[in-house]
Amino acid sequence: MRMKVENRQEEVNALIQQIFADQGESDFDSDSQTIQGHGFDTVDDCSDQELLGLARVARNGEKFKALFDRGELDEYPSHSEARMGLLCLLAFWCQKDPDRMDRLFRESALYAQNPDKWDDRRGEQTLGHFEILKAIKQTNSMYQPRESGERSGDSYVVIDADELADLPIPRERVKGVLPEAGIGAIYGPSGCGKTFLVFDLAAACAKGQDWFGHRVESSPVMVVALEGGSGLRNRARAYSMKHGTHGGVRCIVHQPFSLTDPECIQRLIQTVKGANAENGILIIDTLNAAASGIDENNSQDMGRVLNGLRMIQSAVGGLVLIVHHAGKNTSSGMRGHSSLFAAMDVVIEVSSAEAKRSWKLTKSRDHEGGISHPFELEPVEIGVDEDNDPISSCTVRTDCASVTFADLVELPRLRLSVNQKLIAEKLSEKLQQEDGIFMSNFIDETHFSMKCTDPSRSKERAKDAINALVHRGVFCLDGDMVSKGDAFDAWNNPR
Repeated sequence: MRMKVENRQEEVNALIQQIFADQGESDFDSDSQTIQGHGFDTVDDCSDQELLGLARVARNGEKFKALFDRGELDEYPSHSEARMGLLCLLAFWCQKDPDRMDRLFRESALYAQNPDKWDDRRGEQTLGHFEILKAIKQTNSMYQPRESGERSGDSYVVIDADELADLPIPRERVKGVLPEAGIGAIYGPSGCGKTFLVFDLAAACAKGQDWFGHRVESSPVMVVALEGGSGLRNRARAYSMKHGTHGGVRCIVHQPFSLTDPECIQRLIQTVKGANAENGILIIDTLNAAASGIDENNSQDMGRVLNGLRMIQSAVGGLVLIVHHAGKNTSSGMRGHSSLFAAMDVVIEVSSAEAKRSWKLTKSRDHEGGISHPFELEPVEIGVDEDNDPISSCTVRTDCASVTFADLVELPRLRLSVNQKLIAEKLSEKLQQEDGIFMSNFIDETHFSMKCTDPSRSKERAKDAINALVHRGVFCLDGDMVSKGDAFDAWNNPR
């Protein structure tokens, strides 16, 4: 049977108005874009991000995060019903302010799943307009912020143990290791291999690939590389050569950033959002470079750093990880004020002792600490420079039970350039007599003997050679101080 299609737009508009119209003119005035007749106080003094933060930690915060942050439809028959569920929550928190509801909904994961449909025309208005109108009508209550000092007899919500036991189990990024959201740290002394381990972790999370046998949830990953941008480039190339792909890890390199500068923080937040990397993993490498000029041992200065981390995490969601150094006494943990460790949701310590590297979970709010895994750095030759000398980096090797530093220094892949051999010999000779020497002084003494086509770059070549030997474990570099590495004895006493 053939159906006749006719233009009946006026009737459709009338039906829509009948469905969504409220009594009188107390609902939505599209010209002024305000709610009329409700007589409520606004929350204009509360920023969008602060309001979202309140919604995430409320009693139904898990439901809000599932809809807003992750766009999950598990509890709803369709996308449209999930959308209405989120809009009703936004109507409550936004005090039925349609502008704010629209603005915040456009930041949600549900909107990102089908952004074009929101602005589809429905007669003279858009789908979004009518959905907001409908949500406002269905929402009976609104968020009412208490004034400072106001008290209430039922200020605290009490739940019994059964309700507590029924709360959702926290999700994890790396099962048994990293939580889905929070602030964490990966730290260790110079030369322990933490930067290589961090990139290996970032790539595993971006790909959703098991890491040291732990199940991984695929996540967007962004790295703010504030130290050694060229080294990160080499690590990325080595990883790609060894594993094929790094899963789309995105990086910010050679750009200034400070955790104590509100302008820098807002710029980073907007960058993460613009890259659709919210609710993923954001890695800041290193804390020292991101907090230049502060006294790490001062509680007030460290408080400013922690406030910056919390602002970022609250705005972009997900897990924010900082890469940090160990103190001079490595047994004392992370460098800086004790409030840093106390504020972390998870802490991983990277160490290199007795010719072996390992990482250990030293703090977790959701798990008992103590998980530990050995690893090694496997050298990878990634190309040659303008002097035809090899350029190398490393990747993380997890299956290292039978590998020693003596094995590593004898690998054919570890052939040294002329400059690296010269530096290794001269530096080893000095370290046989001293516990440590200043790299800058050593370079001033030896750079004239470097082999390079451009003599003006001889100091750069000497520094590159030292860094290459540090990466191989022959030497250890802490700031400007060079000392013996874990592979020093194996290098100087070959089998």
